[in-house]
Amino acid sequence: MVDGMDEVLTLEPDHIILATAAESAGGVVGARLLRERLLARSNGRVGVTLGADAILAALHCASDS
Repeated sequence: MVDGMDEVLTLEPDHIILATAAESAGGVVGARLLRERLLARSNGRVGVTLGADAILAALHCASDS
């Protein structure tokens, strides 16, 4: 997955959304490590959001309302 980031970066995106469940990335810790590896691969130039991030953000928003 991290190797595929090189090909995606040739498109010069501002942000990448990866629809990967936390379970397939190795749980919450694995998802965090995957996000960090992808960010490092782009030298921090491209934002990265995983499916787990989006779910947690949505739950946080729902609890605030």
